[in-house]
Amino acid sequence: MLRNRRARRLHAKETLLQIVLPVATVGALMVTLVLLATSTGASVAAVSQVSTILLAGLMMVLGLIVLVALMLGILALAQAMHWLPPQAFRAQRAIQKVNSKAQRISDLAARPVLSLESWRSAAERVFGRWF
Repeated sequence: MLRNRRARRLHAKETLLQIVLPVATVGALMVTLVLLATSTGASVAAVSQVSTILLAGLMMVLGLIVLVALMLGILALAQAMHWLPPQAFRAQRAIQKVNSKAQRISDLAARPVLSLESWRSAAERVFGRWF
C-alpha cells in the first residue's frame, strides 16, 4: 500500500514500537509471573499480593502519563489563548466590514422603493382629503 520506502520503514517502526513491543512486554511479564508463581510453590495469597502490587504500579504509571498529557494540554491551551484574541479580532473586523457593505447595498436597493412609498403616501394625504 505504501509506495515510498522511507514511509514503509517509518510505518514498520511505529508498528513495532506502538503495537508489537507493548504486547510482547505484557506477555513476557505474564509468563514470568506465572513461572515465578508456579516454581516457588507460592500460595494463592502471595501471588495475589504480587499481582495487586503490579497492578497498582501500572495504575500509577498510567496516572502519571495522563497527568503529563493534561499538563501538556493546559500549556497548549494557554498558547492558543494568546494566539486566539488577535485572530478573533481580525475575523470580527472582517465580518463587520462585510456587514456594513451588505447594509449599505440593501439601503441603496431600498431607497427608491421607500421614496416611491413616501411620495404615494404624501399624495394620498393631500389628494385623499379632496376626494
